[in-house]
Amino acid sequence: MAYSETVKVPAAAIDLYLDVRSQIEDQIQGFVEPSSEKLLPDLPPQEQHVFTIVLDLNETLVYSDWKRERGWRTFKRPGVDAFLEHLAKFYEVVVCILIN
Repeated sequence: MAYSETVKVPAAAIDLYLDVRSQIEDQIQGFVEPSSEKLLPDLPPQEQHVFTIVLDLNETLVYSDWKRERGWRTFKRPGVDAFLEHLAKFYEVVVCILIN
């Protein structure tokens, strides 16, 4: 078939494609966009002056290590408990997981 020739596609196939594409795009949007405009609740009035610090869990607070004899294990970083306790005195601490 030459490139100049047109291919006739049944209307039902086009409708099916558009329907499936729309469903897939809706699924993707559910992961891409936040579920609401507001991601965190308001702080109580007595804590309105407190700043929020957001920390990534993976590779910041914990790390994973693999060895042949035991496989993957995840460990807290040294001093992470004291670090979080200290931060909690000054900030609202939010821990998140960043996914590529």
